[in-house]
Amino acid sequence: VAQYTLDEQACHVTHLPLVKTKILFHPDSLKLKRGQIGLTSIEAVNVTDLLSVSLRLRFDPQIVSVVDAAPATPTIEVAPCAIFTQAPVFTVTRNMVNNALGRIEFQAELPPDTPFSGTGSLLDVAWRGEAAGDSPLELTEAIVSDRFGFPISAAIGKGKVTVFEIPHLLKLHGRVHLQGR
Repeated sequence: VAQYTLDEQACHVTHLPLVKTKILFHPDSLKLKRGQIGLTSIEAVNVTDLLSVSLRLRFDPQIVSVVDAAPATPTIEVAPCAIFTQAPVFTVTRNMVNNALGRIEFQAELPPDTPFSGTGSLLDVAWRGEAAGDSPLELTEAIVSDRFGFPISAAIGKGKVTVFEIPHLLKLHGRVHLQGR
């Protein structure tokens, strides 16, 4: 589906593709206390015949860190979600987190005979609040391909994790003497 516009002065037609597929963070804004863990999903919205995905995400490692979804593996990983796990089999070709640099790389694909259409979660990221502040979540690469290997045009959303400190409550020490009446 495409939208066309006519430039009457130059007498030519410009092709403007309509982007219906979106890659979004859900929720797009997450609030955590320092030390608390919370979850953000990256979702494909209104996609047709998705077969593979390649994502690169950037975050502020001073504010948040990624909690390993697969502690038994030697590297820190994120968790593939329903778009992939609903298939009888799927392949993850890259699942890497670098908490020191604030980077996530994730690549996965479905079998050619089971592409995904609709809306669903691609992956989950568990965040731990490390220090007070805002960490922008930015997809620096989001390549989504169909069953023929062609890229699917997609609008890319941004997200944010806000970490806040809970101030220590004032503690009073001493004794209280109550006088009876």
